[in-house]
Amino acid sequence: MYGATGATGLHQIATRVVENHLETSPILLIGIAMLLVGFGFKVSTVPFHMWAPDVYDGSPNPITAYMAATVKTAAFAAFLRVWLEAFPSAFEHWHRAVVGLAIATMVIGNAIGLQQRNIKRLLAYSSIAHAGFILVAIASNTPQGASAMLFYLLAYTLATFGAFAVLVVLSRGDAPVTSEDLSGLWTVRPWLASAMTVFMFALLGFPVLGGAGFLAKWYVLKAALQADQPQIALSVVLVLTTVISAGYYLYVVMVMFMRPRVATVPAPPETRAWTQFVMVACAAAILVIGVMPQISMAYANAGTMAIDSPPTQVNTASLHPANSSHAR
Repeated sequence: MYGATGATGLHQIATRVVENHLETSPILLIGIAMLLVGFGFKVSTVPFHMWAPDVYDGSPNPITAYMAATVKTAAFAAFLRVWLEAFPSAFEHWHRAVVGLAIATMVIGNAIGLQQRNIKRLLAYSSIAHAGFILVAIASNTPQGASAMLFYLLAYTLATFGAFAVLVVLSRGDAPVTSEDLSGLWTVRPWLASAMTVFMFALLGFPVLGGAGFLAKWYVLKAALQADQPQIALSVVLVLTTVISAGYYLYVVMVMFMRPRVATVPAPPETRAWTQFVMVACAAAILVIGVMPQISMAYANAGTMAIDSPPTQVNTASLHPANSSHAR
C-alpha cells in the first residue's frame, strides 16, 4: 500500500488514491488483496480458516473464549476501519472478493458445523460462520452496515463468552466436551441448561429467546438490502445458511432437554462464583438488549460516526491552484 500511495495513514491513502486515480493500479489492488488475506486469516474466513478448529479445540476454555470473541471482535473492528477509511473509492474492485469470501464462509462454516459433536469444535465452526455473516455488513459499504456490524459483534461476544463459560463448568480435565456431557443436563443443572439455551438461540438469531442475536442478524440483513447497491445474493445466502445453522444450535438444545442423562457421565460440579457471574451477566444482557436495543445501537452509531469520511471524488481546484487563481 505504501508503494502504491506513498502513505500509511488511512485517510492519506484514500485521498491519494482519489487524487492520483489509483483505483485500478495493479500495486494498489495487490495491496488490497494481501490485506484481505491477512484480515481473513485473523477473523477465520474461508479459505483461511483451517487453523481455527484445531487451535480452539487444543486451547484451555478461557483462552478459546478470548480468541473466539475478543480477538475476532478487535480484528473485525480494524477490518471495518481500514476498508471504510482507506478504500471507499476502490469499492468496485474489492467488493466482489469480499462477497465471495462471505458466501464461502457462511456456507462452509455452517455445513461443517452440522457434523460436529465436539462442542468446542462446533463453536469453532460457528465462529467461522459468523465471520461470514459479519462480512455481509462490510460488503454493504455504508454507515448503516458499519453500525449493524458493531451491534452484531456485541451480541456475538456476549453469546460466545457465555457459551464457553458453560463449557468451563462441564469440562473434565483434558477430555473434550461432547454431546454426551450435555445429555439430560436439564435434569441435573436446569439453570445451566437454560443459560446455554439462551446462548445457542442468540448465536442462531432466534426471536425473543435469542434476544440481541436476532436483532443483530436483522440489522445486518436490513443494511445489506438498503445499501446503495442492494446485496440481494448475500441476503439470500445469509437467510439460508442461518436456517442450516439451526441444525447444530438446536441439536445442542435438544440434547440438553430431550435426551436422558448418560449414566456414566458424572453431574457437573458446582459453578464457581465468577463463572456463574459471567453466564448470568451475558444471558441477561442478551435478553435485555433484545428488548431494548436503542442504547446499544446509539453506541454503535456513535462509533461509526468516529470513522473519518475520506473524499471519493477529486477536488480539481485543490490539485491545480495556479489554474484556479488565473481563472479568478
